[in-house]
Amino acid sequence: MPGSPTRSTTTTTTSRRTAATRPRDGAPAAARRCDLVADLDLEKAVPYRPWQTYAEGDVIHHLAWDDFGLVVGKEVLPGNRRVVMVRFTNAGTVRLIEQDGVGP
Repeated sequence: MPGSPTRSTTTTTTSRRTAATRPRDGAPAAARRCDLVADLDLEKAVPYRPWQTYAEGDVIHHLAWDDFGLVVGKEVLPGNRRVVMVRFTNAGTVRLIEQDGVGP
């Protein structure tokens, strides 16, 4: 109709990619993960226990998953909860609870 307002609608789409699929250096995500953990010294691995603390560079053995990983970062969450980011051989990068005060 003449004189009536028209609405213009535009739709935008954004491509969302997870960190696991986002290319950083051109190599597939699985290849980058394997490169980082391929050189782990499994003799130095310590069993993962949520009541213990870990440092970046520590090698962890997650007993339930039978998987080895490298501590690549640490975070403090709200409520002073602590987590470590561990890049595992099979599971990829996982956030695990650290020092929750519950122990044997």
